[in-house]
Amino acid sequence: MSEVYDQLKGIRCPSTIRQKNMSCTSCPDAIARVLLKVSKYIDSGADYTTPDAQAKTLAPQPAPVPQSSAPFVPADTVEVPANASEVHVCPECGGKVEHEGGCVICRACGFSKCG
Repeated sequence: MSEVYDQLKGIRCPSTIRQKNMSCTSCPDAIARVLLKVSKYIDSGADYTTPDAQAKTLAPQPAPVPQSSAPFVPADTVEVPANASEVHVCPECGGKVEHEGGCVICRACGFSKCG
């Protein structure tokens, strides 16, 4: 496990989204961090096979709902100009997109494209 971790950790990607308290540099780096965390959990001898433990660790958590000041507009009611990529318009809601961390994101609807 540590060999896989060593190979994946630190791989960098130019289109990584940066967030507070998160220092992952790419998808492989994030996978390495999860592998290390799970490996440490298993090595600690924690009883992860009981149904109660599985229910606690695998229980689905509700996703946080992003708060937006922009009103929701269904995608089929928005006209997106043919040159949308040039004028920085979201292809899903027609809102303004921002360039951040190598990605294009729309704060109104949550659209994101990296690369």
